[in-house]
Amino acid sequence: MIKKWYLFVCIVIFTFNQAQQEYYESMIAIDLAIKQNNYKEAYDILQDIKEPLSDLNKRTVLNIYLKNDKKKSALKLIRELGEINYPIKYILTKDSLILKAMSKEKFYKAYNKGLKKFIVNSNQEFINIITESHYLDQYIRTNPSFSKLKVETDFLKETDMSNYKRIAQQIDKYGFPTSKTIGYEKLNNLDVILFHSSRYNDSIYTKIVSHYEVAIKNKNLKPMQLGYLIDDHDGVIKENATTFGLKTQTSQEGQKLYEEKKITIMELISDNKYTEFKPIKDIKNVDALRKKYFLPMIWQQAILNEIKNLPKGYERKHD
Repeated sequence: MIKKWYLFVCIVIFTFNQAQQEYYESMIAIDLAIKQNNYKEAYDILQDIKEPLSDLNKRTVLNIYLKNDKKKSALKLIRELGEINYPIKYILTKDSLILKAMSKEKFYKAYNKGLKKFIVNSNQEFINIITESHYLDQYIRTNPSFSKLKVETDFLKETDMSNYKRIAQQIDKYGFPTSKTIGYEKLNNLDVILFHSSRYNDSIYTKIVSHYEVAIKNKNLKPMQLGYLIDDHDGVIKENATTFGLKTQTSQEGQKLYEEKKITIMELISDNKYTEFKPIKDIKNVDALRKKYFLPMIWQQAILNEIKNLPKGYERKHD
């Protein structure tokens, strides 16, 4: 009886992990199709996804529906974007197809229906803490008057640690939030706060990583957010090569051309032929590790970010 129960649990866990893997791989394939402006292929891939959509992917999927003239499906997603308080300014952009597919009245009716649901279900206490903490996080980093203070004191660290303490209290009280409880934009703001807080203390970093891992498994955060957190810790804080190679840098060739005044700073920044992957710890096995964390392969990231040169020693093994 115990063996049967154990076998059942193992099957459930494997099936759950397999479903997650397939979901995230499908979303990467969709991103690649969109990069090539192939919205028909993106729609076909979408139709084969068996898992429920993550709220964080719904803005991308809305474009796919609009490009394929699926107005009814698009209207449903607009309501669902309202349920996570997705900023309207990022939906009704200048090149948006929404107003070609429907009237403003129809759009706002669907969006506001979802927004009402968000207002009822949202955690205003947590939202307020994130709003205040993110304001402080950005203010001390962008205000010129703090430049000298940041260098000569621990003011930056003290602010980040104070922000983390307040956020940690909320997580202990309510659990890690989702876009439905705090909204899409506040979830991104939370990521910024925790990203900065993770830089001072390994135990805090480890705790944040564990929160992110659970959130990603539940499709409440994007895998890239955890990937950047880990690469930042390895490549910046520990001053080692990165784990995933998500971070990029200016190539030596580009830097030399700029120093010799053969190209301008704008050419250096805007031309991706001068961009390269930062050093990677285990270049031979990096794609296998990326797959485990639901991240695009190196060659896929090169396409998505228009990076012309793959890292030295890299071999494409996984599709």
